[in-house]
Amino acid sequence: MVQKRKLPVRHLMVLVAMCSLGMAGLGIFYKVQGIFFVPMAEELGCGRGAVSVMLTIVSLTGAATGMVVNRLLDRWPLRAVILLGATMCVVPTGLNSLCHSLPPLYVLSAVCGVGVGIISSVLLTTVIGRWFVEGRSLATGIVFGSTGIAGAVFSPVVSAIIEGRGWRVGYLVSAALIAAFCLPAVVLPITLSPEEAGLAPLGGKASAAGRTAHEAHTVPGALPLALVLSFLCMFVNPITHHFPGLADSLGLPASVGALMISSCMVVNSFGKVALGAMSDRFSPLASLEVDLGLTLLGVLGLLLVPTEPMVYVSSGLVGANFAFVTVGLATVVLGVFGEERYGEVYPLVNLAGAIGSALGATLIGVFYDVSGDYRLAFVVLSTMLAACMLIVAYLLGRPKEETFQK
Repeated sequence: MVQKRKLPVRHLMVLVAMCSLGMAGLGIFYKVQGIFFVPMAEELGCGRGAVSVMLTIVSLTGAATGMVVNRLLDRWPLRAVILLGATMCVVPTGLNSLCHSLPPLYVLSAVCGVGVGIISSVLLTTVIGRWFVEGRSLATGIVFGSTGIAGAVFSPVVSAIIEGRGWRVGYLVSAALIAAFCLPAVVLPITLSPEEAGLAPLGGKASAAGRTAHEAHTVPGALPLALVLSFLCMFVNPITHHFPGLADSLGLPASVGALMISSCMVVNSFGKVALGAMSDRFSPLASLEVDLGLTLLGVLGLLLVPTEPMVYVSSGLVGANFAFVTVGLATVVLGVFGEERYGEVYPLVNLAGAIGSALGATLIGVFYDVSGDYRLAFVVLSTMLAACMLIVAYLLGRPKEETFQK
């Protein structure tokens, strides 16, 4: 259980910097990109699936980069790593505005993916994990929850800019916003670990929570199932990029799609904080199952009741999945594999998830191009979420769950 205490100033700076960085890489860049699909497809004369390949490329290159982030952090100062990632994210985003065909957009997406991979999940969870022992899940939830706030606030803003000035100006504005939100992580006096600043992690020395390496191997199929879990739940996430397209297919104005994204991002933000607090205080198994169940209800709502009042509710429930793929997956990896193997296993789990997200971003668009609507996609996603619930129950419902106790 997390004890109430005043957060030290340096720890607060780390939390603020990581929130801002998450808002830049995972919020402004990634969660707003779906708004560009329809206008870009119309101007470039291609299908939405072809445009959504950009996100596939970003996801794959980002995941591959995530495998080497810890090596970069071991060799370079934290500020230098952040500057590298921010530059590789900001510059290509701005250059997208100059493109008139898909090939250069794909190349720039690959560069962007490297930048996003540097400043996103692996770096964020690594820094938070080293600075916070007490309240780690809550801190992780706050950091990743901030990405949803960015998506909720700036989706309507960027949508309005695209409608009024075009998608090219929208990319220039997005690049400026990413740069602005990367700035605090560069200027604040933060380090990779508190020991570098002569401090200690909040709550004291990190404990070896979860199973030992040997105990994890005694859970049949632990690592493969963790990889499948990450792949499936991340395959679901890109459906949010297609909310504007869903609204368009239902004959609703573009503003409805933007508001659906905002609804999703609001739940995304508060859901991550709530899931982190619940995981710290109560059973991670029950908390994660509730989260996945809410996501499943949201997808089923979009499938069965696609009316304007209900799409806002359903899209909001889908936002619960963002809490699972960030706070939830980190909790599963820590609980099953322990502190000692977290740095080894989490990048693999992140890679599997990125592959799932990459395929989802493309295949959901392909499902639409082939069938003419999103119903097939919703059936597939519902099946995947049900499978995720079964895997979580298997991994966390076995003996040794007491290792989660704080």
